[in-house]
Parts: sequence; C-alpha cells; structure tokens
Amino acid sequence: MESTEFKLSEKGIKASEYQMLRNTTDWPAFNIQAVEGALEKDLFSVCVTHKGQVVGMGRIIGDGVLYFYIQDVIVLPAYRGKGVGDLIMRSLEGFIHRNGRVGS
Repeated sequence: MESTEFKLSEKGIKASEYQMLRNTTDWPAFNIQAVEGALEKDLFSVCVTHKGQVVGMGRIIGDGVLYFYIQDVIVLPAYRGKGVGDLIMRSLEGFIHRNGRVGS
C-alpha cells in the first residue's frame, strides 16, 4: 500500500526531472537529447512525488518479452530511508511479474 505522504505515478518521467534526480548521484551526465531518446524507449517507469515535487523514479528497459532490466532507480538524498525506494521497487517488480513470460 502506498504511503499517504508520497504519491506513486505510473507515468513517463520528464527529461528535466530525470536530469534533476540524476544530478544528485555520482553517475555521469548525459545531454538532454540523449536522455529524451532513452526515456522514450522505456518499457515502464514510475515517479514518486511529495507535495507535487518529484522525489524518486525508476524505470524498466528491455525487450518486453524475456528481458526486463530495472534501471535508474533514484531517490533524492533527503527522501532516502523513508520508503520511497521500496515503493518504486514494488511497482517495478509488479510490472515484471504481470508482464514477464516464463516458460512456454
């Protein structure tokens, strides 16, 4: 169940929001055009907001049939340890469970 403090949205994240979150990590920077191109190809993504501000996100990339990769799970430093990452991961794992093809 989602915390009343945070709102999870199953929507594509804007490139500017992604860049803002990514800038809080030690990961290399990408130009905005590369980010826009990459985000357009997500299989699934989620954002978590608090009082209207994006505080976390996660996305899944892959072929959508056999391979699903959880990618770029990012939570703003001030919101780490508050359940935001867990909320993101449960949603991403749920998508994989509902859409993954195991067996024939």
